[in-house]
Amino acid sequence: MKKRILASTLILAITLSLTLPVSAAENNSLPENNESTDMIVSLYTNPDTCHVFESDGTEITDTFLAQHQNNYNAGNYSIIIQDFLNKELSASYPDLDNRAMPRLTMNFDKTTNLSKAYIYMDKTYLYTVGIRVQGTYHDYNSHFQTLGYATRTSFSSGGSSGILSEFYPYNLNIINHEGKQFIRIRLTIGSQTLSHTWNVTANAMNNTLSGYLAP
Repeated sequence: MKKRILASTLILAITLSLTLPVSAAENNSLPENNESTDMIVSLYTNPDTCHVFESDGTEITDTFLAQHQNNYNAGNYSIIIQDFLNKELSASYPDLDNRAMPRLTMNFDKTTNLSKAYIYMDKTYLYTVGIRVQGTYHDYNSHFQTLGYATRTSFSSGGSSGILSEFYPYNLNIINHEGKQFIRIRLTIGSQTLSHTWNVTANAMNNTLSGYLAP
């Protein structure tokens, strides 16, 4: 398999600096480009055939990968590259062009149920609201590209005469592989009204949808 050798930090730094505007270079902030991203992805997807070395030739592959595992999981490749440069490291790794590793847009489509006990006319009931959240995310780092507000798929008052008088999702916030939103649910039973706010989280990395009552 073809190997790509980074003989010195200087070579990599010059390559990356060609894409830097003056202001970014002055702040030592590195953008993620294809070359640097390919190196990081290859290091973590081929740990048995990749090697990372200190400037004196000491191999530190396992230590370096373990140190930045959380950054890789979160897609923070620029932090890993910056540390690579600061420590004047070198590396060898397989060319991604020789591997079947397409970068695809994946669909996120999950459902879950939100249930809450309530009392009406001295009896306890359990309402259940089914919800669905859809979106898309990158397959290589699980970061959301798009994510929509929750939609209602079902409702049960649990045996009372209650009706769902409000289903209102709001404040959608996407950070990397997580998308959070609030849903206000209002149940009307005769002259009584119950209102609850749910905090719902879509997680592309775990492919899950969950919710809990907001305080």
